[in-house]
Amino acid sequence: MKNDEEQRKYLQLISREALRLQRLVGDLMDLSKMESAPFLLNKTPIAYAQFIEDVLVKYEPIIKEKQLGLKLDLDPDPIIFGDEGRMEQILHNIFDNAIQYTDPGGAIHITLIQHKDDCELLVTDTGNGIPEADLPYIMNRFYRVNKARSRFDGGSGLGLSIVKKLVELQNGKIEIESKEKRGTTVRVILPNIKEEWNS
Repeated sequence: MKNDEEQRKYLQLISREALRLQRLVGDLMDLSKMESAPFLLNKTPIAYAQFIEDVLVKYEPIIKEKQLGLKLDLDPDPIIFGDEGRMEQILHNIFDNAIQYTDPGGAIHITLIQHKDDCELLVTDTGNGIPEADLPYIMNRFYRVNKARSRFDGGSGLGLSIVKKLVELQNGKIEIESKEKRGTTVRVILPNIKEEWNS
């Protein structure tokens, strides 16, 4: 290395790659644990709307920085029986993707709807969208839509695999709808607490 500036450049690169590998190993360990039996969840009653708002507090600076419009339509009634740590992991991954792939000036709409037996969370963005050919595979492990991007920029391809598994472990399901250049909607359906206790 010829000078201090070049040294800093390479140290930053090494640090970035180390963090990427740390996240990758952590994700792989998470998937391995979830696919081995038994995988125990620490389930407690969660006031879903308040929980979503609490998680969103972390994103206020980046939403402001990207000048994204954020609209919340959260029914205050749904109470789910879930693992708080794992639910936070699910929401972080979904919100991260919505914010990352929505251009500055775009919008994100988060809706929570109470049904008779379950509740439905919809996270809709005006981002880049996902090509139709990729949609059936995006929750497969290591699958990344933009193959030209680096692992650092495009992620490990494990995030949605983990989210899908965590939702299923809490007796729910996840669906993704998207139109390229028009945006994406992620739908997470979880049983209400009464339905969960009766099952």
